[in-house]
Parts: sequence; structure tokens; C-alpha cells
Amino acid sequence: MRLVTLLLLLLSPLLAAQPQPEIFQLFSREKLAPMHIELSGDEWRWLRIKHELRIAVWAPELPPYLIFQEAAGSGNSVEGIYADYLQLLARNLGVQAVMVRYPSQAAAQAAVKSGAADALFSSPGRELHDAAAFRATDSFLINRPVVIAAEKQASQPVPYDAPLRLAMREGSLTDAQIKQRFPQASIVRYPSSQAALAAVASGEADYALGSLLAAAFLIERSYVNQLALAAILPEDALYGSRLVVKADNQPLLKALNAAIAAIPGEQQRLISRQWTQRPDVWRLQDPLSLTPREQQWLQQHAQVKVAFNPFSAPLALLDEQGEFQGISADLLHLIQLRTGLFFNPVPAYSWRDGVQQLEQHQVAMLAAVAQDGGHQEAVRFTRPYLKVPLVLLVPDQPDAPQALYPGMKLSIVKGNPARQALLDRFPTLQLSEVDNASLALQLLQEGKVAGLIDNQLSVNTLLARYAQQPLKIVSRLALPPVELSFAVSRDQPELLSIIDKALADIQPSEISLIASRWQGTPQTTRTTWQLYRAQFYAISLLTALLLIACLAWVYYRGKEVKHRRRAEADLQAELRFRDALLNGLPTPVYVLDRNWNVVSANGAFQRFFAGVDAQRLSFSLYDQRHPLSPLISKLYPLMSPEAVNDPELVALAHNSLWGDTAQDLEIEIENGSEARMVHHWAQEQRDAQGNITGLICGWQDVTAYELLMLALQAEKKVADEANRAKSSFLATMSHEIRTPISAIIGLLELEGRKQRDNEAIQIAYESANTLLGLIGDILDMAKIESGQLELMPEWVSTEQLVLPVVRLFDGMASGKNLTLHYHSDTPPGLEVFIDAARFRQVIANYINNAIKFTHEGGVEVRVIGHEWEDGSLELEIEIEDSGVGISAVDQAKLFQPFAQTEEGRKQTGTGLGLVISAQLLEKMQGTMNLNSQPGRGTLIQLNVMMPARRARKLLEKTRVARSRALPQLNILVVDDHPANRLLLRSQLSELGQQISEASSGEEALALLAHQSFDLIITDCNMPGMSGIELTQTLRRSGNAVKIFGLTANAQSDVRVRCLEAGMNACLFKPLKIDKLAELLSSNEPAAEVPALDSLLSLESLRAMVYHDDAMVAKMLEKVGEESRNDMQQCWRHFDAQDWPALASSLHRLGGSAQIIYAGEIDDLCGQIERACQSAEDQEVIREGLLLLDEKLDTLNQSVVHYLQAS
Repeated sequence: MRLVTLLLLLLSPLLAAQPQPEIFQLFSREKLAPMHIELSGDEWRWLRIKHELRIAVWAPELPPYLIFQEAAGSGNSVEGIYADYLQLLARNLGVQAVMVRYPSQAAAQAAVKSGAADALFSSPGRELHDAAAFRATDSFLINRPVVIAAEKQASQPVPYDAPLRLAMREGSLTDAQIKQRFPQASIVRYPSSQAALAAVASGEADYALGSLLAAAFLIERSYVNQLALAAILPEDALYGSRLVVKADNQPLLKALNAAIAAIPGEQQRLISRQWTQRPDVWRLQDPLSLTPREQQWLQQHAQVKVAFNPFSAPLALLDEQGEFQGISADLLHLIQLRTGLFFNPVPAYSWRDGVQQLEQHQVAMLAAVAQDGGHQEAVRFTRPYLKVPLVLLVPDQPDAPQALYPGMKLSIVKGNPARQALLDRFPTLQLSEVDNASLALQLLQEGKVAGLIDNQLSVNTLLARYAQQPLKIVSRLALPPVELSFAVSRDQPELLSIIDKALADIQPSEISLIASRWQGTPQTTRTTWQLYRAQFYAISLLTALLLIACLAWVYYRGKEVKHRRRAEADLQAELRFRDALLNGLPTPVYVLDRNWNVVSANGAFQRFFAGVDAQRLSFSLYDQRHPLSPLISKLYPLMSPEAVNDPELVALAHNSLWGDTAQDLEIEIENGSEARMVHHWAQEQRDAQGNITGLICGWQDVTAYELLMLALQAEKKVADEANRAKSSFLATMSHEIRTPISAIIGLLELEGRKQRDNEAIQIAYESANTLLGLIGDILDMAKIESGQLELMPEWVSTEQLVLPVVRLFDGMASGKNLTLHYHSDTPPGLEVFIDAARFRQVIANYINNAIKFTHEGGVEVRVIGHEWEDGSLELEIEIEDSGVGISAVDQAKLFQPFAQTEEGRKQTGTGLGLVISAQLLEKMQGTMNLNSQPGRGTLIQLNVMMPARRARKLLEKTRVARSRALPQLNILVVDDHPANRLLLRSQLSELGQQISEASSGEEALALLAHQSFDLIITDCNMPGMSGIELTQTLRRSGNAVKIFGLTANAQSDVRVRCLEAGMNACLFKPLKIDKLAELLSSNEPAAEVPALDSLLSLESLRAMVYHDDAMVAKMLEKVGEESRNDMQQCWRHFDAQDWPALASSLHRLGGSAQIIYAGEIDDLCGQIERACQSAEDQEVIREGLLLLDEKLDTLNQSVVHYLQAS
């Protein structure tokens, strides 16, 4: 006992957590009629003792069978068809009934098995899990299965055997049961019938399968204009509704069956109609009673074609989608549900067209026709479904007729049954019969008739939809109403009988609902194109024929005139062309016949030979008196029969005499006063048969051109000599003047290091540098004028562009008590591709001028950098001073060579600095803007766009410290100038080097014959053997000693010639000691480029391409090019902090490395790519990119060496 108690205590929380059953009271609006139930006395006593009937149900609700209403205050209630039936059964059995809702069907069944509940409902399609433990009552509600489809599709046959998507409620029929009727259907289960119908409405499913009452209820509530019943399937036992009791509860089972059997049919119809607007739903439960012959006809004719007039709204019409709509369409749908027939609508635009289609068996029946007794031999009418009165429609005007009168003009639709009755009463009526009501209305609105007679339904529609003028109905005619029905071909008696039985099964109230719906004329747009298309085509065809006839008449009438005018115009054009050809050309043109006579010539020909006797010109070219007689020997091959008949001879004549074109023949012709040099040409003239009939010839006088070319050659010779003299002068000045000045500067630099406090030496040193700068300006200007000034761009840090130049002028500004401020706002860590020396020269010129012409205040230098998406850097530099300013007049001449302002003449200089700066800036694709006013200072604005990249992480070069010992080298100095040798000896001695000297190239060769040197420093230009010739001699002998050339010649071709001769470097004088120390420190062997196979698996790469070395070379070149582009993209993405894009570019780089088996680079790309996923440490990513950039550079250098070697 204690163990049981303990188990109950442990399980109590679990039991409390389970949902508890909920009790729902029955709610029914139906007035329930008493029933006579056949039960024995013991059975009635058992029911009195039972007193309460508990019916188990479960969630979710099942409208319209079970609808739960939950309210906290008034208690829970349940309504629906099942509630109505349960209330009916309980009251007549004398018991109280409640419904108990359980969380699931299994819980409800368990309650019935345990006795907690008495029974449960077996809904359509729901099966019991443990059927042997239960017994079901007789069915109290027959509920046939139906197929639901979209409204537009409901009128089409259901493709039972085709693949389709079928929506079903969960817990309904099994897949095996459904596959019996829909063998290829894809079945989709939904939690409720509402969800299944929503799937069809939204297009997720093609059809839904459900019960008739549930489908009708849900469609009327939510999908009136979207869904419709497509088919009613045969009665299925599973679709009957029953009560299920425990198998051993026989008294209750017997009592319920007796009560169900006593339910009257009218009571069942009342309950069903309460839950749907359609009064005929109950009738749809029972199939029509058809004869075997009619059933056989239905099996053979599943579809029937129906003709209808689309202009007889609201009886029949076409909507915007071309679908058949109207009262007759709705009736045919009801007939379809009762019979299974599907009706295919076919338009017929008049009563006559419909009868003709019926007679030709194109259709089987007509929709919406009036019984008039006509055409009885072709058609038979069904029972009428509507009777509509006839009305008179007239214009809404005061003088409009209020009733019919003799002689009245009326429009009426053909086939109207009132036609004969009207004529009987008013024989003088003038009736205009038309094919449809729209045409009848058109006649009324055009005033061609006084009134229109038609049935009231059609007239109401005309007033609501088509009337363009005020109209009114004035009277209903005292004639029998129009009986509307269907018409069937006389050879289809079975169809007529089936339609009649279906119409008889439709309740009048259902027809009234349909007519009421269409009384308001639903918003359907109709087109009249079908109505008027025949007339339109006829008028268009007639108009086209008339137009074609007129055009043909005009064409043939004017053909002769046009032909004559055309011939005259052609002749006049030919004459004008001949005149323009011969006399309009500025060059002589003439025509020769086969006898070599000039038969025609233009005015230029006559003017050329103005000094020649006219008689001479009339001779044949055979006559030597003709001035053109020398040409006959040249032209003969073109005119001779042999040349004409032999194409090869013609080609030979052209190639030997004329060249590629006729203008290649140059010849002198006497014009009567002088000999003229001309370019002569000739062209064969042929007849219709292709025979040569003569030559068309002409020439271009080139005498003046020849004289001009001779004069030009003479002037060119003079200019070349002057240019050579200028170049010689520049070379002489550059070498002969810069050489001693360079020596002076170098010696002064050495003395200045020893005597730093000696002002005289500092002044001399600065003066010598100034003088060298003036000479440099003159040489730069000469280079610019000769077009020899070339830029040598290189990658340089942005921090090294402007700041070093500004620092150079700190002392100059301090000496004048001026302030020199520098401000930079450029992206950090960038390198730009530019000629840094020339760019600094431009900046230095402007800063120098700013300080030079500023006496008070100071100079401010501002640098602003803007990085663009394409990888370029836009640099804006502003140099602003508080100096004397420049007037507008001086600004106009400021950038002219050797031009100086009034203030500028007080300073030292040549006046070339600004000109050179402007030219250099133009070569750099930059711009300069000058803003200045006298007394207010000057603002110079420079703007330069240059390629940029992220700064490479390079090994810093350590300057050679004075305390650090340089490599001990044995150096040979070769220079013909004693001062230069003295300077180099002094500089090298101070740097601790061993020096030997030679004054000429020959002496240097003699020294080299007996001893070896580590380095040779030689002047490039020396008398006798120059430094270039000395280098060439040593290289030819195989001597690989390092050679530095020294030159004072600033021309760029000198450096090129030195390097081509084999020198390791070409240095310009003066060579300062710091630069010399740097060169000596770098005289150690350069780091070798690593072998390619140490950076990648070259053998694997060759094996991949089957040892095709050409393919290997192409792959290496392509990968190198792509890697450089990808690396630039990586830096752009890093700057933009676009980590996904950076990871993608790194992945691409790694893929390229994998292709050529560069594993180290591939691994590094993978590491950086993984770091980009979190992007927590951007510095790690940056260092990785710098390392990757360095490794790619090394790889590319190795690839270049490999390709050069192979």
C-alpha cells in the first residue's frame, strides 16, 4: 500500500500537467420537432436512469459540424450540425447531452472505452484506430464527397487520371482510398479543411477533396468569388456521419439507432439549410433518377458544347478573361453538379448563328433562348427556368412617348417572341430587328428609332452598363412574359430529358438567388469587337480596294510622263556631269581616241597650253609637233590591241610604266613658255562590249611642290647644322664649365667639414651651388625646347615628396626672419609612382620664390591627399606667402623664358625656374593655379594625380656612419682634369680608401695591365680615350671590374651611352662625399635572386603540362601578371576594410599559387584569409599583406630570371 501511495505521489505532477477534458454545453438555433421512437419499456427506464449523455469530441473544430465557442463568463458552448442532431436525439430520448472535448482523437476513444464518455462522432473520412472495441450507429447524415477547384476551373472536367496536386484535411481518407479515384495525384495534407481550401485559392494545390456540406459552408463564408464545386463524387460509406459507442454498450447503441431512424427527412433538410445559403445543397446529396438509356448517354457524352450570345447580358456574357458568365452559366454549373456533364461554351453572336451551329451539329444546345414557337423543326426547348416581362425603353426626354402608338419605330432583337403579338395589336409598327440588344440600344441612342422592346433583365443591364444618354423604362407591355429556357437539337432526346430533370431538381429559390445576383450586373467588362468585327473588316477591305484602284490608276496614268521626265533629267544630269568633270576640275583632263587624237579637254587643259599654238594641239600624238607627243611611248601599251587582248601584257604595262597607281608617272611637259614637271595618269575607256575605245588622261602640276621640297631640304640642312652647333655648345658648357665648378664645390665641401666656422668658405660653397643651379636651369630649358627632357618615375613614399624640400629651406627662411610652416593631410603608408627628383624640383622652385620675394611674415606649405577607388592619389599642394605679390601684367609674362618681374630683377636668377616648373608639371599631367595681388602675397595651388599603392615593407638602408668603417677598396681614379682628381683623392682618402690615379684612358689601361682594382671611377669625356671607350675596351677583354662613370654633361643621352657601354652607374658632377660613401657601402655583392625551384615545385609544374616548357613559361607569365593585379585589389579592400572582398581576393591569389605549386605563398594566403573572417586584429592582416607582397615580388623576380635564362 505504501508503494502504491508513493507511486501516486510521484506521478501526480505528470498527471496534473496533462490537459484536462473541457465540457461544452449544446447550443442549437433549430426548432426541433418531436419524434416517435420505437423502444421497449426497459429501454426507456434505462435511459431515465442514464439521464445524461456525454459525447467525446476533440480539437480542432470541424466547421460546420463542430464549432466551439469559449467564453470565460458565460461558459463554453458548441454549435454546428452535430450539435443540432445531438440536441434532437437527446431531447427525444429524454436525456441531457453535453460534449466533452479531449486533446486528441486517441484521448476521446480512450474516454469512451473507459466509460468516462458514452459516445463519439465519426466524421466523414475519419477512421477509428481500434475499430474492434467500438460499434457505430446507423448514419444520421449522408454527406457526399466533392471536388473543389478555382472558380474559373470548376466548369472544366476534373482530370482524375492526370498528375495533379490534391489538398486534403489531416485525419481524412487514407492515400490508398484516394488513389482509387486519383491514381496519379500528389496528396498534400493540411491541418484543417480551411487550410486545404486556402491552398487551392492561392494556387498551391490544383484541387481539394472534402465533404459537400463543409465545402459549401466554407466557400460561402470565405471564397465566394474564388472557389466552386467542380464535381460531386458517388456516395461513399466512409462519408456518412455516425455516433460510435463502446462495443458492449448495446442499450445505448439500440436507443441511438431507433432515434436516428425516427428522424424525419424534413427535419434533416432544415438542419442542413441552416448552415448554408444554398437551398439545394440537401438535394445535391441524392443523385438524379435517370433511366438506363439516359445513364448510357451520359457515359458516352461527358462534355456538351453550348452556344450562347455574349451580348445578351445578364443571361450570357464574356468577362475580361473571356470566360462564360451570366445566369445561364450559373444554371449550367448546377446542372453539371447534378449530372456530371461538363459544358463547353461556344460564342454565337445572334439567334440565327446559334440555330445554324445547332443544325450543323457544331453544338448540342443553346443557352438563354426565348420560346417563340419558331424553328421548331430544328430545336426543342427545355422547361423554362425564368419568366421575364417585356418593357419599353425610350429616351428620358419630356416629349418621349409613354406607350406604344401606331407607326412607332422600334428596335427589337431577332427571335423575340413578342414580335408577332406586337404586329397583331399594332400592324403599322416599324420594327428594326437586330442581332442583339447592344445594336438595338445603339439605334435608340442614334435616334433612328423611338423605343426599344426587350425583357426587363436585359434592359436593366443596358441601362446600367451601356447607356450613354439618359433613358427610362416607361411601361411594361401587356403581353405574355418571355419564357427563357435552353434549346436542344431535336436529335438529342436523351439530353433534353436529362436537362429537364436537372432543372426540375433545382429549387425556384435557388434560381431566384442567381437572378438576384445578376440583377445588379456584376462588374464584368465586355467587348464589342466580336460584334462589329465583320463590318469593320468589310469596310476596311472596301477602302483598301478603292485606294489600290486609285493608286493603280495614278501609277499607270503618269507612267509615261514620269518615264519621259526621267529620261530628260538623266540626259541633263549626264551633260552637267560631263561639264563638271571636264571644266570643273582644277587639273587638266583630256580624252584620247584610238587614233591618238585629243577629242575632248577641259578648261584647265586649255589654260595650261595657253602659250601653245592651237593648231599644234589639233595634231595627233603621233605628230611630234604636239606638246604631248613624248607620252605616246608611255601610253601605247594601254591602247595597243596586244595590250587589250593580253591581260598579262596590260598588267606588265601598268607595273612597269605606272606602278601601283597612274599618278606614279612623272614627266616634263612644255607648255609653250617653260618646262613643267607633272604627275600624269591614264585610264582605259571601254564600250559596252568591253573593247578599249580610248584613254581618259590628266595630270597634276607638281613643279611648285618640287621647288618647295628642294628649298625645304636646304632649310633642313641649315637647321640640322644649327642644332648640332647648339648641342655641341651645350655639351661643351656642360662639361667644360660644370667640371671645374664641380671640383670647386667638392673641395669647398671638404674644407667646410674641417672649418665649420669659416664663413668665407660657406659663402663660397653656397655661391658655387647657386652658379651650378643657374647653369642647370639653362640646360633644363634647352632640354625642354629640344624635347629631350624625360621623366623617370619610381615608387616613393608620400612622406618623402614635400617634407624634405621644405626642410632644405629652413635655414633660408630663418636667415630672413621668416616663418616656414608645413602641414600634411595625406593617407598614411602610401607610395606613389612619380619622378621624385623632378617633382621636388618643382616644389623647390615655388618655395624658393616664395621665400625670395617675402620680406616679412612667412611661408606656409599645405599638402592634402585624396585616395581614389582606382588606386590613384590626388595630391593638392598649396604654397602661400605674405610677400610682395605679383601684378596682373607681370603674371601674364611670368612663365616666359628669361622673363622677370620688376621685383625679380633685384634677385639673382635667370628667370627660368617657373618656366621649367610649369613644363615639368605639365609632363606630370598636373595643373597649377596662381592667385596673387601686389602687397598681399601669393598663393600657388598645385594639383597632381599619380598612381599609388600601399608602402612596401622594405629593409631600411642604414646610412654609412662616419664612425663605421667602409669596405677597404683599391680604387682607380681616371680623369684628365687635375682638380677633379684632387677632389676625388681627397674625398676617398677621408673615407679611408686606397687610391691610384690616371690622367687618361691609355694610362688607366697600362695600370690595369699590371694590377687589379676593386672599383674604377672615370670621367666620361676625356681627350683621347674617353671613359666610355675605356669601359668598352675592358668589357671586350672580359674584365668585369665595377666601373662608375662621372660626367658634367646634363644631357640624358650621355647616361644611356655610359650604361650601354657597360658601366655599372653613371654619376653627375658634383659628387658629394655622402653620396660617394653610400655608393662605396653598396659596393658589396648584391643579394642574389633565389632560384625559382626553391620557391615552387618546378618539376611538378612541368609534369602537370607534360613537360611543355613553352606552356610553363606562359603559365608563369600569366600568374605573375594576375598576382600583381590581385595584390593591388587586396590593398584596396584592406583600405576600405571590406574583409569579405579581401578574403575573396586572397583565395584567388592562393588558387593561382596552387596552380604553379607555390606552397609557401598558398599557405600564407590561407592564414591571412582566415584572419579576415573575424578581422579582430587589423595590424596582423596588414603585416601579413606586407609579407605576402614581398614574397610575390621575390617570386616575380625569380620568374623573370628563369624566363631570361631559358
